[in-house]
Amino acid sequence: MRDSLSGSGRRGIFGFSPNDLNNILGFVAQLNEVDTSNVEPLASVTGHKLPLRNDEVTDGNIGELVLQNAPETSSGFFVVPKVIE
Repeated sequence: MRDSLSGSGRRGIFGFSPNDLNNILGFVAQLNEVDTSNVEPLASVTGHKLPLRNDEVTDGNIGELVLQNAPETSSGFFVVPKVIE
């Protein structure tokens, strides 16, 4: 266990070294220097509009099909084995 954790102090819990994080923060600082005052915000880089649809809540009308995947069912529901006694 000790051998597998020996390098974790240098790399941090996410696998980044302090130098890696400094490079990332330096790049973010460069991005903050870019003048974007004349750039319109984009929702999509392709310029296509997404089709709109009505938000309708349904059960998908495929309950029986979904239950066919279950190893055991009862009265239209999944039967889940008891795991806590």
